[in-house]
Amino acid sequence: MPELPTHVQVGAFLYSLAVNQAAINEINPTAFGRTRNKEQSIVLSEGQGPDQQADTVLHETLHACFMVAGMSERMTDTLAEETIRTLSPLLLDVLRRNPELVAYLLG
Repeated sequence: MPELPTHVQVGAFLYSLAVNQAAINEINPTAFGRTRNKEQSIVLSEGQGPDQQADTVLHETLHACFMVAGMSERMTDTLAEETIRTLSPLLLDVLRRNPELVAYLLG
């Protein structure tokens, strides 16, 4: 599996991306990840396997997408979390199983 990137660009916002258990522990020590929109950062918990970490990165990136798109203001936190929790593993699987689709989408 490739190395974790240090940043992810979401619209006009550059989010840092790092494993940071202390930042996770501030809110919920059992969480896999956390998107901090004000700080433009995504933090991940330690000890995740590679597939789980990839799903967590996609999950948290989708949270950032929702914020940039203004969806965070129009959806409850519960609805956003349920939507992203349902979508991220399916989207990750589609992207992994269809490299030709990914190549086409990336142009």
